[in-house]
Amino acid sequence: MTMIEHHCRASSLTMTEPYLVGACVGIIALGLVMVGSASLDTAQRLYGWPLHFLVRQVLHLLIGMGLGWMCMRMRCGCGLTMV
Repeated sequence: MTMIEHHCRASSLTMTEPYLVGACVGIIALGLVMVGSASLDTAQRLYGWPLHFLVRQVLHLLIGMGLGWMCMRMRCGCGLTMV
């Protein structure tokens, strides 16, 4: 079994760890709260809307999650999907 076949087989059989997902969601939520609360005054002064930077952060988060999902759905060298 080659290294690629081993990686594909291991990736296709593993389940998502709930603690890892929980930690990621917590870090994302904390980051959004920090961006939102730290930039309210600056966004109001520069753009006239206090949620400008928070909305941009959420937009970039959604784009990154979409690209990450697309990468997870890609096939690896042995013909199996990564998830």
